[in-house]
Amino acid sequence: MTDLLNKLLRINLDASSGYAYAAEKIENDNFRNFLKSYAERRKRYAEELKKEIVLQGVKAQSDTSLLGEVHQAFMKIRESVSIDHDTALLDECVRGEGEAITQYEKVLKTDRLSTELRQLITTQFDKIRAARSTMEELERVV
Repeated sequence: MTDLLNKLLRINLDASSGYAYAAEKIENDNFRNFLKSYAERRKRYAEELKKEIVLQGVKAQSDTSLLGEVHQAFMKIRESVSIDHDTALLDECVRGEGEAITQYEKVLKTDRLSTELRQLITTQFDKIRAARSTMEELERVV
């Protein structure tokens, strides 16, 4: 179980880092504030998961994943060659959230979650899905 939680922890660390990068690079001030708030939110999710992992007596992951670093490098490349930087950054954020949603769905399918942990993960999952929907809307207005 802790391996699945550590995977979600890393996904949130990756997302926080990716959102922070996108917030630095995006040109639209409203989008920048939005992305900064999502970076902080995902950092908070990581802390919540880390607490649960430590409570189970296991060492929690503390760094981003290689896949997350590769995705952020791809964001940099795509942003640098794209004519519309803001759309490219938002598109990559949406893509990253899609991967997070897939991983959350896998964890939620397991029967090894306590009621409290299932509630925590479900709440995070629902907010991540809402964030992805919001970003898809933002992409349409850019």
